[in-house]
Amino acid sequence: MHYNLLVTMTTALNPSTHIITLKENSTTHYHLRGLRQQQHDIQRWTQFCASVFAYKPSPPPPEYFARHFYNDPRCDASLVRVMIHCPNAANDEEAQKMTGEIVSSVRIFRRTLSTGGSNSGGATIEAGGIGEVCTSPDHQRRGLSKILLKDVINIMSTTSCDGVGDSGGMMSCSLLHANPEFRPVYNKVGGYECVPSKWSLVPIKLIELVINSTDGTNKWTTRQAIFPQDVSQLKALHTEYSEKRLITITRSTEYWTNYVSAELGESLWVLEDNASIVAWLSIRKRGDRYQLREFGADNKYSISNVISFALKRLLGVALQQIGEDVHVDSDKKVSLLLPTFILSDMQQEKLNGATNEVGSNLVDDCLLFDNDNVIEENDDGWMYAVFDKNPSRAIPDPSLNTFCDSAVALSKLVKELHLNKLLFLLSAASKSSLFADAQVADVCESLQPFTYDSGDTKAATTIVSYDDAPWIQLDLSDSQLANGAQLTITGGTASQVITSADLSSNGFSAVFDGSSVSVVLSSPGGVRGNGNTSRFVVSNVKVGLCRDDGIADSICGDLDDRIPSTDVRMGRIGGCTGWLISEDVFIQAGHCGTPSSSTRIHFVYGTGSAAPEDQYAVDVPSYQGVDGGVGNDWGAGRLLPNSVTGKLPGVAQSEKCGSSGCGWFNLGPVPSTTSGNNIRITGYGTAAVDSRSQKTHVGALTTIGSDYIRYVPDTTVKGGYAIGVHTHGGCSATGGSNQGTRIDKPEFAAHVEYLLGLGDCETNSDCDDGIFCNGVEVCDAGRCVYGVPVTCDDGLACTDDICNEDAEMCENPAKTCSGPGLSGLCLEPSGDCACSGSLKKVQVDIVTDNYPGETTWTVTDKCGSAGAILSGGTTPLVTAFAVIMAKEVTL
Repeated sequence: MHYNLLVTMTTALNPSTHIITLKENSTTHYHLRGLRQQQHDIQRWTQFCASVFAYKPSPPPPEYFARHFYNDPRCDASLVRVMIHCPNAANDEEAQKMTGEIVSSVRIFRRTLSTGGSNSGGATIEAGGIGEVCTSPDHQRRGLSKILLKDVINIMSTTSCDGVGDSGGMMSCSLLHANPEFRPVYNKVGGYECVPSKWSLVPIKLIELVINSTDGTNKWTTRQAIFPQDVSQLKALHTEYSEKRLITITRSTEYWTNYVSAELGESLWVLEDNASIVAWLSIRKRGDRYQLREFGADNKYSISNVISFALKRLLGVALQQIGEDVHVDSDKKVSLLLPTFILSDMQQEKLNGATNEVGSNLVDDCLLFDNDNVIEENDDGWMYAVFDKNPSRAIPDPSLNTFCDSAVALSKLVKELHLNKLLFLLSAASKSSLFADAQVADVCESLQPFTYDSGDTKAATTIVSYDDAPWIQLDLSDSQLANGAQLTITGGTASQVITSADLSSNGFSAVFDGSSVSVVLSSPGGVRGNGNTSRFVVSNVKVGLCRDDGIADSICGDLDDRIPSTDVRMGRIGGCTGWLISEDVFIQAGHCGTPSSSTRIHFVYGTGSAAPEDQYAVDVPSYQGVDGGVGNDWGAGRLLPNSVTGKLPGVAQSEKCGSSGCGWFNLGPVPSTTSGNNIRITGYGTAAVDSRSQKTHVGALTTIGSDYIRYVPDTTVKGGYAIGVHTHGGCSATGGSNQGTRIDKPEFAAHVEYLLGLGDCETNSDCDDGIFCNGVEVCDAGRCVYGVPVTCDDGLACTDDICNEDAEMCENPAKTCSGPGLSGLCLEPSGDCACSGSLKKVQVDIVTDNYPGETTWTVTDKCGSAGAILSGGTTPLVTAFAVIMAKEVTL
């Protein structure tokens, strides 16, 4: 197929060369550049992408990637960033950079997002989507994707979208979709945060889709969309239905004409009333179910249940096109996966009095009120990062009728999507047209960029603040503390002391209530003497941005029957509930997301943060979770010892309840019958009163499924013996039941048994987690034991000690001593850089007890190894300064 190449102005960065050290200590060269605006270069890239994804059951061909690129109205070859392998760097390296093998790729998709909501004023922001992230198997585990990811983040956060270089056109945020195993990488490298999206799997009776020609609905017609004839109407409808009320990608005429028409083609159906398009829809088959790819309706149309009616009419013809037999004698049901907010729209139509209008039987019989057959399926793969840090740039805050700082507003905008529905339409592989109604009431946090660097010093003090934050946590992972040095962090009445050992195990502080904390760096002996210096860096702050709407969620009946609880075995983790099943193993719902190094579980009963001695970090490599809907929603991992007390959580919590082992749950058998069995649900769910505090309720166990259980207690994880993890609401004022995953679900139980070490290992290989830098795990008496983290310390001050996870080896590169007046040499054992020629770097050290007491002082040439070149003792401080200022030093 021939494509016309759209030449656009480049917005990318200059090329760069990277030298990678391999396991056998040899090196190889890679060249990072953008694709050239040439069909040959783009064709090589599409063939590379197809080769990497060839492992899939239905592998995408090169034409798939070519279509996605060329049909994108804002395609820019320079924003497809690739790594070129240059194995023979000494021989014609320049030619290899242009024609060498492409071995890794990341693509930026330029998009404009509407901010949605009645107060948005039609505002938009620039965003960059990330897709086509892939590396050739022969070049994996060398850090190439991380290098590319840092490169594209640099492009998106610093480059003008119009290519002119005006910072006013930079991308404010980035969006991507990632598999669970890659989400920690995106979080660590780019600060990406998960934004769960909420979907519902709905059973549809085909007989309900049959059109009755006598019901007064025959004035409407359905047909396939015609391009470009229908573009103007579709564009206008999309603006009203999506862009003005949702956070969504704005669609230009070119986007509809080129991209949507190519991606959806004959699968896009429209509903007409007298030649005016009222709604549009597209579905696709995914395994044994159907997925709604596109839907929208004229929400200003003359009938009040237009969404319900349009969905019924269009769904019937779309299913018939695929091959389903929609007729009056059909007793077949099909499953449709659709964004949950569409169900909410239909329910609102019914509440508004649409029951006597056309199409209402679809609402009554199929979609809304058979709650026990509607299954929630959340997609936890969407992630976002905020880049715009310029306080002079403003975008509207959807919760206010005003403008505010863009970085803060954008974070609130994305994090409060339970108030403003989210519609992501990124043109990424396998995610080309995806609805995502983000339910983030349980994710009450965001990572915000912050810059503080003390420099090399022995003492420093700073205050870190974030306006209006209910709590704050510091990212200190780039800090380096000398032996004996410590950071003291204080917020309110709580404080935490952090040492170099604490930083090596987890680079984040505890969580402190309030919007500011003070940080003090102190060293042994204060600032006196020649001891090693430290450096503390705050690169990000994590802050709480949760706003509950005061509506109790998933309550069975008219009243919220939950009462305050003080169960020591349970803690709040993010906006979810975690509970202990041993000294260090915890369980949570899988849809709560994969914990990161900053995640803390708070053992506290109220709504605020726990004291630092009651907060515990997650051992991230140990965690495994699944967000697969009802009956397949679970997560479990280990917790690290407390950074203040050194105790494991189960030990500390058992001390609170007074006996060994009382600080965690015992796992019990799932009952074989519901008769006579009640169940207790305890947790930190949303409520109209004391939301996010620990509450409990006892009620009937109603259903026992093969992988799930249903129960009546008001939402939010267990008493006595634990038999399941609560995951899904399903109650309303008229009844229903809540739902959870059975504790004995095979995959769930297997990981729990592994964490508990219940005789599951026989050899050391059974315990290997595949991570090099955290040490070698061993099997001891049938239980896996943690390894000792690799330090890579070679005992030399003139080398950096680095554990390279990708290469699975220690690296000790020489310390850089380049710069004006430096010879390039590093001196042992001090680690100081030598000066060139006769230049000297003079350091004056003054030691005093109490002014005007006795003072000693030393003048040292830090460029040499001769040590002190002048000193004075038992000299009053004023005299010492007089000697130095008079330059009575031979230099």
